[in-house]
Amino acid sequence: MLKFATDEKILKYANKNHRIIITKDIGFAEDFIKNKGFGLILIRLPYYFTADEIIRVFSEFLKEVNEKDFINSITVLELGRYRVKKI
Repeated sequence: MLKFATDEKILKYANKNHRIIITKDIGFAEDFIKNKGFGLILIRLPYYFTADEIIRVFSEFLKEVNEKDFINSITVLELGRYRVKKI
């Protein structure tokens, strides 16, 4: 449905439907802040990580957090840590 959508369209859809966006696109965070997005998780893992490695790290991360922490915030997920910034 949103496979070829623009960042703007994805952001509008996510906000309307109260969805948290998960991305590796740093530029997306700028639009997110400007438009007061619902929630954004920015994945900042090593470029050489495979999809399986990313899924493993992300799954472990989800075990540690409360999904309500993602609302009205940008969460940056790095190897071994994460940080949440409310907007």
